[in-house]
Amino acid sequence: MRTGVPIRTTVVWVCLMVATCSTWLLGTGRLSVNHESLQVMVALALLIAFLKIYFIGSEFMELRGAAAPLRVAFTVWVLGVAAATTGLYLVR
Repeated sequence: MRTGVPIRTTVVWVCLMVATCSTWLLGTGRLSVNHESLQVMVALALLIAFLKIYFIGSEFMELRGAAAPLRVAFTVWVLGVAAATTGLYLVR
């Protein structure tokens, strides 16, 4: 019997930590030079946030093993809200 945390969960957790540090770095504003680059960094931070939502839902809320319609609905929801949020931010 195996005990402990599965390797896949550990890899996803490490990716989430890297993504969190990346959005923190983008959010500090140290990398921004002008208004256009700031806009790109905010859009990138939004996309990273939605990628994190997808990973958390898939791995830690166990949607990866759920029925196919639920997985598809979750994926479509994440993609739709991410596209709408990022698009609305960039258009304004």
